[in-house]
Amino acid sequence: MVSKLVVFKVKEIERLEELEKQLIIFKKSTDAEADCFNFIFYRNENNPGSYVLYETFSDQAALEAHLTLPHAKVFFELDLIETSEVISLQELV
Repeated sequence: MVSKLVVFKVKEIERLEELEKQLIIFKKSTDAEADCFNFIFYRNENNPGSYVLYETFSDQAALEAHLTLPHAKVFFELDLIETSEVISLQELV
């Protein structure tokens, strides 16, 4: 299993509503991927326009394949976000 936290924010606060609509579309498409176990977006309640994605895929190859799929490409081509940190997680217990 490969799990990550991705911390990101909307590039332009004026596009916040558009981003949230696109996150819903992106999530629905990604949830249909056989090797995706978690793909959950969280809104930072203390910082409008900031988010965290918790994602788990079966392995690194599945995560890399996910990034090449049409729905992922479409989302990133919209250029709505700035990623500030990607944290690789290792299950402890």
